[in-house]
Amino acid sequence: MRIGLDFDNTLACYDKVFPFVARNMGLLPGNWSGGKADIRTFMRNQPQGETYWQRLQGQVYGKYMNRAVLYPEVANFLLRLKARGDEAFIVSHKTEFGHCDPEQVPLRREALRWMQANRFFDSAGFGLAESNVFFENTREAKVKKIADLECDLFIDDLWEVFAEQHFPLNTKKILFGSSTEGQKAAPCELISKSWREIAQHVFGTQEEEEVRAQIEFALGDVVDSTLAIEGRANSRVFMVNSREEAFAIKFYPDVTNDVRDRLGAERSASEFLNSHGVKSTVEVVSAVRDLNIGVYRWVEGVNVSSIRNSDIEQALEFIEQLHNIRHAPNATAISNASEACLREEDIWNQIAYKRSNLNIVTKRSPDLEKYLLSEFDPLFAELSRLTIKRFPKRSRLARLPKKDRTLSPSDFGFHNAIRKEDGSLVWIDFEYFGWDDPVKLISDFIWHPGFSLSAAQTRRWKTGCLEIFAGDKDLTERFLQRFPLYGLRWCLILLNIFFRPESDSESRGRIQLEKARTLLGTVEKAVVDADITT
Repeated sequence: MRIGLDFDNTLACYDKVFPFVARNMGLLPGNWSGGKADIRTFMRNQPQGETYWQRLQGQVYGKYMNRAVLYPEVANFLLRLKARGDEAFIVSHKTEFGHCDPEQVPLRREALRWMQANRFFDSAGFGLAESNVFFENTREAKVKKIADLECDLFIDDLWEVFAEQHFPLNTKKILFGSSTEGQKAAPCELISKSWREIAQHVFGTQEEEEVRAQIEFALGDVVDSTLAIEGRANSRVFMVNSREEAFAIKFYPDVTNDVRDRLGAERSASEFLNSHGVKSTVEVVSAVRDLNIGVYRWVEGVNVSSIRNSDIEQALEFIEQLHNIRHAPNATAISNASEACLREEDIWNQIAYKRSNLNIVTKRSPDLEKYLLSEFDPLFAELSRLTIKRFPKRSRLARLPKKDRTLSPSDFGFHNAIRKEDGSLVWIDFEYFGWDDPVKLISDFIWHPGFSLSAAQTRRWKTGCLEIFAGDKDLTERFLQRFPLYGLRWCLILLNIFFRPESDSESRGRIQLEKARTLLGTVEKAVVDADITT
């Protein structure tokens, strides 16, 4: 396959460069917030705005080109392309010099330097031929080059390129973006802002060699073997052997659809915990941003299939370690945990948001709609009424004092643990790590549907946590109030399967719905439970 690629704002991302340079040039007010399109609109509405906009572009694409980054997942796309043996061409509408650029920095030279720095032409990198990069003075010339190259498909961020009169009829069009305004003028085969989605559309399911190419790029070395591992994390994980060393290679979810920096959070958490002598966690080797891949030391062991009483003690020991190192100087740099609940209002809002989202998919399943309307909603309303009655003096907006917060893995439990041969546990999956209310940590551990605790183990977990967080004088009352709420939240999380394509979710959806119904019954019982230790 012969694949054509645009360059600026398709491969090279300037989202942070435009505001940085515009501020340096004094073209934006100090309180400005917005992206490239917002800046362009703002500047064009000013006197001589078009001139200043062209001057800004000249600076961004020239002098400050080195500040650009690859769009998320572009590296994965290019490595898959290379592994498949397809041929890539970069065809860019880029003049030799920028308009209104007093320094006359050669734009094409800077673009090539940027590609070299990002390993476009490195045989161990993306392996593109530099001779396959073309810069054209006009859009018409760009379209002619695409036709001359006989590209099977072309990917561009401007629909105007596809709308050019002589754009080749046999070249498939993929728009890197989200706007459909040009769809009538130039119908595209796919419109997407996700390079992962584009890769899936163009190449289909990843073959083993494509995965290997990405892993070798991440390791910077040859790979002897790769093995996909099920059930070790929320993301895709591979066991990789390279030169007699074993690694866990973790592919994180597409950041286009989930803006949370899971890779950054997990790397920071692992480095922080390792630096403070917490040995029962995975060790990070590197984080490869361009691929959204984390490299970790392999932990030999098995998933926790049955929970021992000693496992509860190990869990408590780990939580106590986290709580003890919360005063470390570098702990202040850690962000809040994903979906942290530092106010009562946070948990109510999360439940309402997740419940509202499910309205989008109720048409797929009458059973889901019936469950939500006749079972979930009444209990949610009743719990709201009882909370006001039982805890009339509590404020939903009061923020938990910093002294009472703790460091939390956020998704903590035996589903994210590996049992080593000696019985010790290693905790994995710190994608959501950060500051949170201990009540959320205690509650989620009990409610999590990924494992089941006995009554005695639940009591031990509660009493152990009461000892660890004894300095928090409000903990007991907060737990009594919010414990059922976290259970309701899990009743909704179990239904995320319904957001997947219908072909994938129909049978599993019924299973998850039954789990949610069972859990809701348990939550209903907990509503009347007034003792934290039972």
